[in-house]
Amino acid sequence: MLGIGDGFFIETPAQFTTRILHPAKILGIKDGGYTAEIEEEDVSLEQGAEFLIYFEVRKKFVKQAATIEAVYDDESNPTIKFITVGEPVSGESRQHYRVSTVMSDLTVTLGGETDCKLLNVSATGFSVLATAHYDNGATVDASVCHEGETFSGRICVQSSQLMAKGRIRYGLHCVDKIGSAGNLETGLRQMTMAIQRKQLRRLARVR
Repeated sequence: MLGIGDGFFIETPAQFTTRILHPAKILGIKDGGYTAEIEEEDVSLEQGAEFLIYFEVRKKFVKQAATIEAVYDDESNPTIKFITVGEPVSGESRQHYRVSTVMSDLTVTLGGETDCKLLNVSATGFSVLATAHYDNGATVDASVCHEGETFSGRICVQSSQLMAKGRIRYGLHCVDKIGSAGNLETGLRQMTMAIQRKQLRRLARVR
């Protein structure tokens, strides 16, 4: 179970059409409830909302239902009080999750545009902020560097949303399969797992 200082992830409701995991850490435990700080400022949370938490138990990734009892907006980062519901179950199908990378300095080359900010990543796709326009369904060359290795391949634009300052948020899906000339999908799988482990370790050190 979770203890004070432990890192975990939350999946909040109504996050576009994908499931994005946001890092958080436990600040306190009292009367069966938890107080936790979310590591990102722009995560939308409401009292009474039901959501899922993800964490590791004996090196296994599990998920558990939870309900927000209170939201504290006067803190530097969003802070919530929540209770868990039911028992943890396996959450190992991580190819379905996108883990947030907002707090990381990771970028993507999309088409001819370099330094596109990486917002989240999964084993099969990612989201970025870019300035170039692409239609939904368009396929584009993409590459991303992680831990000294570059992964490249073709991606398909799944969704787009106009943001501030003329930037566009793209939801992208890798169309190169493992074993093809591109190695992007292989890299995305490695990145997703590595970033999850890194965020959990980092949060666990902050006590």
